[in-house]
Amino acid sequence: MTTETRFWRDASDRLTFDQPHVTANDWPAVCGKVATAFALTPDSESFLFGLDVMSMNYRRGEQSIELSWDIWSGFIVTARSAESELLVQTILQWLLDSEWGKPKSKA
Repeated sequence: MTTETRFWRDASDRLTFDQPHVTANDWPAVCGKVATAFALTPDSESFLFGLDVMSMNYRRGEQSIELSWDIWSGFIVTARSAESELLVQTILQWLLDSEWGKPKSKA
């Protein structure tokens, strides 16, 4: 598994990035910090939790994103509309400067 953050388009052509080094245990904290930093409102009806995946949609006005985690990609941010792509790019820049920006070194 790679530890590099990367942008890509999913099968629905939505702009996505992942951070493979972010763990499942970190997912709730990362989501909370991102939501606070970008004034996002969670859509609790979209909450998904399984053995190998967690996901919830968030909104800010007309912008909608998905914050998720899975065992293959780690932490994932996906634009749910073309209008949300700039927000996804801005979130990546914020995350790169955060405590989750780089893989933790193993001591």
